[in-house]
Amino acid sequence: MCSHWSLVLFTLLVQSVVGNVWCIQLAIYFRGCRMDALYFKYQIIVALGLVLLGLAAAMAHLGTPTASIHAARNIKRSWLSREITAVNCFAVVLVIIAALTFTKPELLNSWIMLAESLIGGMALFAMTRVYLLRTVPAWNHVQTPLSFLGSALLLGAVLFSLYLSLSALVLGIGPGTKQLAISRHISFAVITTGLTLKVLAAKWYPLVKAANVGASMEMQPVMQTIGFSLWL
Repeated sequence: MCSHWSLVLFTLLVQSVVGNVWCIQLAIYFRGCRMDALYFKYQIIVALGLVLLGLAAAMAHLGTPTASIHAARNIKRSWLSREITAVNCFAVVLVIIAALTFTKPELLNSWIMLAESLIGGMALFAMTRVYLLRTVPAWNHVQTPLSFLGSALLLGAVLFSLYLSLSALVLGIGPGTKQLAISRHISFAVITTGLTLKVLAAKWYPLVKAANVGASMEMQPVMQTIGFSLWL
């Protein structure tokens, strides 16, 4: 497993950024904020840095990083190729959003974040499909998509909440009191949903259990609930 930590890092980072983008989209929808607000500018930069770090980790996982372009050529048949394409499209649009927020913010509207949210959903779906393998019964189960979606919601909302607190208390660029309360409600709702999905995923085992599914999986709901309590 040690040789696959870069792949784990890629998965978790991309999941967190997709979830974070979803939270930003919800905040824009419910608060009617513009994407050129200073509060969103720096959060987009953080999200971009994380997704680029995730892509770098994915490259480090390859034996020959320069040959990675060949992995995206079989997009019609391979979910791995679709994952690579979707994640890279997600990163490219995020670069465009980050550039526009500092150069031509008047061109930004809520629709571009909606498009990015949809691309992020496609990337997350492709990442999930990569692991739905018939040869691995413990993965080829509803538990896998529940876990991936739950991780995206949990990690994304925690990232959103963390930046929200830092911007409001330290950086001095947070939203007003009413907007701050709405953003916290969004964060709480998304984290609660993510935690629920993760608990279901941890308890919803396939009929044929793999040999490596043991006590650590049984402890996941407990650890996640403790983490949720600490976040509160």
